[in-house]
Amino acid sequence: MSSRSWLGFVTGVAIGATAALLLAPHKGKDTRRRIKVKAKDLGVNIDKVEHKVDVGIDKVSELAHAAMDSLGNYTTRKAQKKDGDEKEA
Repeated sequence: MSSRSWLGFVTGVAIGATAALLLAPHKGKDTRRRIKVKAKDLGVNIDKVEHKVDVGIDKVSELAHAAMDSLGNYTTRKAQKKDGDEKEA
């Protein structure tokens, strides 16, 4: 699975989980307990999943910061070019 597909998958899971928790008919504490029990029944290691989600969040955060830095650098260069073009005219 490519990193872009993985990012889409993780984002979809996060959105789905958030919607499920917001729309759940039970209190948060009960919902978290039920999720842990169900995951344990399915043989899912919650600690591993939580770690992978944390790693994914860190990667997304790094990518977002890099994108913001690139955008800032681009707009700075664009503004400098515009200022240079105006001085020449």
